[in-house]
Amino acid sequence: MKIFDDILKNGVKNHPERTALFTPRGSLSYAELDRLSSGFAELLRKSGARLGDRVALCIKNPLRFMPAFFGAVRCGCVCVPVNGFLKEGSKRQIIDSANCRFVIGEQDGGTGAKFIPIRLAKPQKSDGVSPLSEKDTAVILFTSGSTAAPKGVCLSQKAMLSNAKALTETFGEFHGEGLCLALPLFHSFGLQVALSYLYMGETVCIPETPDFEGINALCRLHRITDITTVPAVFGRLLSGDCRGFSKEIGFCIVGGARVEPRLIDELSERFKNARVLVGYGLTENSPVVSCLTVEKGPKGSVGKPINGVFAEISQGGEIEVGGSCVMNGYLNEKGEQIPLKDAKVKTGDLGHFENGFLFVDGRIKDIIIKGGESISAEKISAAALLCGASEAAAVSVPDSEYGENIALFAVPKSLSDFDIESFKARLSSRLTGLEMPKIIIPLAALPKTDLGKVDKAALKAVL
Repeated sequence: MKIFDDILKNGVKNHPERTALFTPRGSLSYAELDRLSSGFAELLRKSGARLGDRVALCIKNPLRFMPAFFGAVRCGCVCVPVNGFLKEGSKRQIIDSANCRFVIGEQDGGTGAKFIPIRLAKPQKSDGVSPLSEKDTAVILFTSGSTAAPKGVCLSQKAMLSNAKALTETFGEFHGEGLCLALPLFHSFGLQVALSYLYMGETVCIPETPDFEGINALCRLHRITDITTVPAVFGRLLSGDCRGFSKEIGFCIVGGARVEPRLIDELSERFKNARVLVGYGLTENSPVVSCLTVEKGPKGSVGKPINGVFAEISQGGEIEVGGSCVMNGYLNEKGEQIPLKDAKVKTGDLGHFENGFLFVDGRIKDIIIKGGESISAEKISAAALLCGASEAAAVSVPDSEYGENIALFAVPKSLSDFDIESFKARLSSRLTGLEMPKIIIPLAALPKTDLGKVDKAALKAVL
């Protein structure tokens, strides 16, 4: 498969009546998905869309998002998925920075782009393939912005389908027939896993809400064998009673954020019949770089690079990736695509290899220079978790003596019973004197970005 249309053609040819997308509100077969995609393509043509026009998708309903996604590319446009739950000002910022000419959504957000209501799209007979080549930019995804301003990442169909193909090879015999995708489709990991399962001709099931209640309800409506979501949602899932469906689960895919080893242990214990797979990646690589099937690799590793991807460690210790899945480039401040200067992408992550397995040691921007010594904020946070915190994040603070010092935000299991002196004592047994935080602040919860990652800018604003 070279372009997104091949996914639909394959589905219609081999299993047209099989369910492609399932939600508690309805479903679409592969044939219905194909026809509705053509409906969105025709709607864009009638609206005056031209080859290469950018189309923002502000759609909460997955049963409309995916047909609009396929339809826009089939029409020759570039898709710009936008978080439909963002405030209007944040949506406008993304739409404007990507120079979108059209917006497809539920309601007009008052942007400068032409608004097209999703209700106007009607199913129709499949009508050809996308005029975009496999190497042209077809999708612009924005990074999460957890440590910097979100960046527009330009991806081709070739890059995304190379990643999807490599993922299906990695899943191998582990995957089942029904995937519970508890991830947003505007997120690079969520969109790519959805494409991978559609690539295999399987059913993608999306819960009403990405929490225990939503996943539990979905499992009662449809036979679920596989689950994929971010570590935080798996943590919430484990806090509930999964006995009603845990025996059915054969495959757990964890990614989108750092995965703590203890979560892997808990998943293996709760879902006794399941294989657990950990993924590591970044939007710039479409997004998956490596995968680890837990029983086949060392604890704490993110596995080996998937097919078509190479990873290496620079002299400064940074993980750099390249291969067939790499982006075409970034958007600049004018919304213009700036081609990638090198064939490799600097991930911003520190890492190392052991016997071919990749380990991520932390973010470069999370290195705190205290008195000339480099200290990993990730190591401080991990120590806090071992000392009883359920969540933790360390950030740098200005210091007159050391230049920078450490502030640790910790979420105790019980805020009212939290003994900070006892916590400090346990922490000091795991950290050196230089690594000990100057400030420890207990919180009921850590602030998160729209994609569920710790918002360190918000934490620094507290200080």
